[in-house]
Amino acid sequence: MRNKALSGVFAVSAVVWAGGVLAAGSGCGTVDLLRALRAGGGEGVPGETLRAGGFDREELSSGGRFRLHNATVRGSMEPPAQVTEVARTLEAAWRVLVARGGWPDPARSRPVDVVLLDGLEQGPSRIVLLEDPGARPEDGVAASMVVTGSPRDWPLAALHQFLHILQVSQSADEGLWAYESSALALEDRLLGGGLLPPALLERRQDRPELSLTSDREELSGGAAPFLVWLAATRGDDLFTLWWQRAATEWGDNSLSALDTALRLGDQISLAESWRAYTVWSSYPGMSRRPGAGVPGLSATLPVTRSARTVSELPSSGAGPDALLIEPMGYAVIRLRDLGDVGAVTVLLEAETGALPEADLLITWPHVEAGWLSTPFVFMDGRAELNVPLAAGSEAVLIIRDRRWRGEALAVSWQIDADPGYPFELSFLAADSSPGRIELTWGSQSERGLFGWLVYRATDARGPFRSLGSIPFPALGEVTGPLEYHYSDTDVEEGDLYYYLVEGITMDGLARRSLIVARQAVGEGSGAAVPSGKRD
Repeated sequence: MRNKALSGVFAVSAVVWAGGVLAAGSGCGTVDLLRALRAGGGEGVPGETLRAGGFDREELSSGGRFRLHNATVRGSMEPPAQVTEVARTLEAAWRVLVARGGWPDPARSRPVDVVLLDGLEQGPSRIVLLEDPGARPEDGVAASMVVTGSPRDWPLAALHQFLHILQVSQSADEGLWAYESSALALEDRLLGGGLLPPALLERRQDRPELSLTSDREELSGGAAPFLVWLAATRGDDLFTLWWQRAATEWGDNSLSALDTALRLGDQISLAESWRAYTVWSSYPGMSRRPGAGVPGLSATLPVTRSARTVSELPSSGAGPDALLIEPMGYAVIRLRDLGDVGAVTVLLEAETGALPEADLLITWPHVEAGWLSTPFVFMDGRAELNVPLAAGSEAVLIIRDRRWRGEALAVSWQIDADPGYPFELSFLAADSSPGRIELTWGSQSERGLFGWLVYRATDARGPFRSLGSIPFPALGEVTGPLEYHYSDTDVEEGDLYYYLVEGITMDGLARRSLIVARQAVGEGSGAAVPSGKRD
């Protein structure tokens, strides 16, 4: 017999353990699992049973509590911990859907019971959704799913299939309704509210190298931060389209469906979105704070075991020390506290035919904008990048494997100091004449240099402002002495000015010189401050 108070909503039941007594459909009572979760427990409230009950739309919208009820278990008198975790996960899923207004039209919905049958100690386990909470399995099954693998994997696997069933069930006659809310809401609440199944968290801690696809869960669990980022940047409509595509494609299709949804909605591929996410989540600009790690959501994402910090050069990793990157995973190398090396050369090598991607994120202490991302260009599995790196700046090397499946990709790496890139400055001098200051500098060599900008300040500590927005050209690729001249005519007699020059590379990166100072003079005046270099 149906509970009338629940007839207007989609009800989910699951197995819980209460005070040593299994809460079953025979009338043993129910447990307010939500209260147990909020109290930090996962196995009910010992010695307490609550009357089976429901709520209406008003109670739902005001945060009313959801009670699990009418659960049936067979094959075991004492449900193992995995059963409790399945119950917790499905209950949390239901609360998230309700919170996002994801309940269906009451005229199209029916209460549904979740029954876990045999195979509780060892997989596979069969989970059955019934149209009537009071019905038995043989009285009419609306839908069923088989959870395979280790029992510790059941909560997430059950959750994944549960969402899929909600997606593809369009007919009221099936007793199920189409999932029209955002899948992101579920991932967000499970992650942010600490409601991910403990077994999943333990596995992630034991094997931090797991990436999006290595554990065959694809985008259903460990990638929650990526999904949160997708929702923030692409909107909830992406998830509706994703699940619609997943319902119409065959086979192992979650990644393919998400790729299709991204291309249809935003004309951007999954690989391009993954690249943008890894760059965003690894932004190093806040890491200057003592003890700070990678900011954003990346701290909760199991990237790879290949996260390391380099503070001395040269540094390299090959053979057993190479980076091992899972498909749709990424590795991070942070360059910190290197001193005034001037520039670095980064060499990456993978097997021929591999599809690695890499970016280098750089911060400069004197640039408030934060960071600049520079991509590597791979040819036959090999890529090299020269990058200016001033004292006090920081860089983060991000290496990804853009494949969806396959074995881990081995990438060897080498980082060396390159003080002569993009120029070797031989001198920098400033001289005063009436109404102007003449700046002269010489370069001994140039590599990959696009042009020069001249900066000026009225204090040695800055701020320095560019005297012009367009770099004037450099020869760029030359060995041998060169000399450049710049005349600053916007000066006031008696004022002291500080100058530096900045070389801009073909990649748009910058390296600055030391500072020179000079005082502007008027007619018949001499120089008050001798020219020369100044730290």
